[in-house]
Amino acid sequence: MTQALNFTTKAIECLEGINSPHPGVQQGFRYIAEKLREAQVFVLPDYGTLLDRSKAPVELPGEMYHPPFPVVALEYTARGDRGRWNGQYTALKSSRRIALAFDWQNDLPPIARMMAPQQATPGFVVMSIFYNDEDQMWIPVSAGIRFDYDQMNFRNDLPSFPFRDAMIASGRMNKAAVKSGAPAGTLVPILPEAIILAGQVHGVPVTMDAISADLMDEVNAYFDLCAALGCRNVQSDRHAPPDKLNRQRMKAGKPLLSDFLTLSLDGDQGGGGTFEAAGSRRSHLRRGHIRRLSADRITWVNQTMVTGQGGFKSKSYVMKGAGQ
Repeated sequence: MTQALNFTTKAIECLEGINSPHPGVQQGFRYIAEKLREAQVFVLPDYGTLLDRSKAPVELPGEMYHPPFPVVALEYTARGDRGRWNGQYTALKSSRRIALAFDWQNDLPPIARMMAPQQATPGFVVMSIFYNDEDQMWIPVSAGIRFDYDQMNFRNDLPSFPFRDAMIASGRMNKAAVKSGAPAGTLVPILPEAIILAGQVHGVPVTMDAISADLMDEVNAYFDLCAALGCRNVQSDRHAPPDKLNRQRMKAGKPLLSDFLTLSLDGDQGGGGTFEAAGSRRSHLRRGHIRRLSADRITWVNQTMVTGQGGFKSKSYVMKGAGQ
């Protein structure tokens, strides 16, 4: 059974306890904490991986990227070193992560609003809040990324970024999946002084590239969630926190633990064995995957044993996190 992680509640406590000398950063911390308070929490598998990211991503109609609630927080662990790399992009060790996504409301804090272009078209924002294992504190990435609902077409003509090129060269990102393209987004400042300082030290292009890299895991997790929720045979199950524990937290003046949602299959779709004609490849285990039924209808197909000819082919599947 999936256990409550309570990352969102702990991140709120941490962010509200930070006093920054920079007014824009302080406003950003409060803004993120308030969004987290409003969020409906989903608990995802390790690395936020719901789909096989070595394959081309599933393209969905723009309206299917709407958050299922006005604000959602996707909590997941990142165990081991799968998300780490060496060289120019040395990642901090972060075993706990939150992808925060919400409908764009043009409601940025005052100082961040001065840096951000006004966006009149409907869209959504994805942000990253990660736990720094070394400092033992929750830290937001200094910018989020905004996507327009009417421009969610996957493009493979996006400009080259040093981070992406380095990850492909090292084998951390699948070249075929990258070639399939991705929607274009716009960075939205959340901690303005942090962005300005990084730009002064490293230069604006390197800073923007690093922020994009920091957001990659959370964007992938949110896109996975949208694809899963778009499947006709996937439903969400709600889990409530223990009443006794929340009463204790209320007496202590601490934020209450939230309900959280997990995803489950509604019925067995393709879960039994299937048969392939004589002369076909050997029997093998076909992993779960999304099947497109029409332009706007998709379904989840369970893993299944495909019965073929010529013996059995053993496969070992590992769900890899973003950047792997």
